[in-house]
Amino acid sequence: MYSKIRLKLKLVFLLSCSFVIIISFQNCVPGDKANISGSTVTEQELASTKALTILTTKCSSCHDAVLKAGGVDVLNVNELLVRGVIVPNEPTLSVLYTHILSGHPSTSKALGQSEITAIYQWILTGFSSNPVVTPLPPPVIIPLAGNYKSIFNNILRPKCMSCHNALTLAGGHDYSSYATTTVVANGVIVKGSPLASKMYIATRDKIMPKVGAPLNDAETKAIYDWILAGALDN
Repeated sequence: MYSKIRLKLKLVFLLSCSFVIIISFQNCVPGDKANISGSTVTEQELASTKALTILTTKCSSCHDAVLKAGGVDVLNVNELLVRGVIVPNEPTLSVLYTHILSGHPSTSKALGQSEITAIYQWILTGFSSNPVVTPLPPPVIIPLAGNYKSIFNNILRPKCMSCHNALTLAGGHDYSSYATTTVVANGVIVKGSPLASKMYIATRDKIMPKVGAPLNDAETKAIYDWILAGALDN
């Protein structure tokens, strides 16, 4: 008899514990949902984060604040808006999106369909109808001349470094600094001898740059004069 009583007490105890656990669980769930629904992360912020991650991994090796191939820094959203590279809420009118659709980048970093869709959604929903845009400061203009500073700013950075940089190293050449541009073993620059320098020959004969317009006569002459004068770091 006592054993039956003890068995019943155990069953009551177990049922009581189960009931308490169930009630506690039910009371916790709404709190968790409230935390999720109360998150301050907006849809716009999520779209922006995803898109900027893609641009960083797939595009910034050429289009950053240093290389700025095509005059574009994809990580500077304000600049993209000022230059009209992005038209908020209008992906098909945005150069960034149409450029990607046309097959850029065409290297191993080409965007997959899900990434293209993420860029589309970012432009479509990632901006308010009237985004705040800060005017860019006027560019520092360096007149074209036969010295390294002028050639770097007017020719190498805007027209050559999208291919010839430390990451892509097209042809094994990196024009991102004076030291890497004038490596003797590469033969890109033979100080004092333009006609023996690959850079001058390739630009004079319109072989380079392969992307964009060829250099004009004034630009090739600036390269010629700089090399002839010893290709100084000036």
